Amino acid sequence: MKKIEVLSVENSQLLTDDLWLSYLLQIPKNQQKKVEKFHFQKDKQASLLGKLLLKNVLEIYFVNTSLNDIKYTKYQKPYFEEDFSFNISHSGDYVVLAYSLCNSLLGIDIEKINENLQIEGFNSILTFEEKEYIKNSKYPYKTFYDTWTIKEALSKADGRGLGIPFKDIKINQDYVSIDQTKWFSKSVEIASNYRCHVVSNHIFTINHNQVELQDLYKSISPVFS
Repeated sequence: MKKIEVLSVENSQLLTDDLWLSYLLQIPKNQQKKVEKFHFQKDKQASLLGKLLLKNVLEIYFVNTSLNDIKYTKYQKPYFEEDFSFNISHSGDYVVLAYSLCNSLLGIDIEKINENLQIEGFNSILTFEEKEYIKNSKYPYKTFYDTWTIKEALSKADGRGLGIPFKDIKINQDYVSIDQTKWFSKSVEIASNYRCHVVSNHIFTINHNQVELQDLYKSISPVFS
């Protein structure tokens, strides 16, 4: 059985301008440009934290691989040539990284629960069975976000992202399917008002660890390329 590691870091406070610049300089310039594309500073910081999580993992397991070695599929899904799979997501006050030391396909999605959301506005992405399940649920918002994060994580694992019609993703009791292909999902408990799921093409176990912001920064060394 495959093992997928999940790291989470809290993103509730913005860095000071000096700290922001010093930590941004820890990643390659091409990755800095991707961070700076976000409009809001909190989203920029979330993007940076995800890349720093990934940078730390690479430094632990791969001597000759760095963020400079990221490649992209035609759907712009990032990957490395090594036996290593990863995916990053962020929402609200959390950033999460899922990774595996093999070439299994995997995706992760985290969403903060918004109880002011009009669930009916998402009917186009839900099957009839899913709509009924959410409507009859004791906690409909939790159930909706469970459904959403599974579908989003699968789309990221598949690699086509939003190119997959979410209504074509079917959530069954023991597996998730798209185009007659079976996928497997597990939830990750991050915080009470968040829902998070990992999806992979293999049956897997999850090991989740929280990373403190200061611990994340301790092992960082400057990158100037």
